[in-house]
Amino acid sequence: MLKILAPSGAIALCLLGVVSSAQAQEAATPVKATSATVERGDVLEVINSSPDYSLFATMLQRSGMAPVLDGHGPFTVFVPTNEALSALPAGMVEQLLQPQNKGRLAALITEHILPGAITSDSWSASPHLGMALGGNTLVYVRGPQEQVNNAPVVAKDIPASNGVIHVINGVLARPNG
Repeated sequence: MLKILAPSGAIALCLLGVVSSAQAQEAATPVKATSATVERGDVLEVINSSPDYSLFATMLQRSGMAPVLDGHGPFTVFVPTNEALSALPAGMVEQLLQPQNKGRLAALITEHILPGAITSDSWSASPHLGMALGGNTLVYVRGPQEQVNNAPVVAKDIPASNGVIHVINGVLARPNG
């Protein structure tokens, strides 16, 4: 079981997803599905290999959470795009990346990780996808633009040796501060 130790009150999250007006305009963007049969590196290697997720990769490193995703798994990771993270309130990302906010950053990261490998094939069986390591309940919303919580899904079923990645254009929990 993953535990995040931080001073009382240092971790405060709003369980509402963040979707900017630019993200809402992209609602008509079709979801890309990838082949789940291609074996790649572990979840961390796949995340680190894409320039589209470089901000999330930096956040993983700075939060100390990278070794978790480098582990045995399996994991399901909902990776926010750089665009989604950049849509957070002005200065929020820079603030979270400061060493004194490592606990808050780790808490945000854990809201995007589920234990087990959950592919999109299973999403229609139940809208409840599970509980993220950080305690956030993740819910699938079917429709012309698939969503997890309020975050549009832009790519799904990206395989990794220790799990699966789905790319979202939103942040699943918004840190206070």
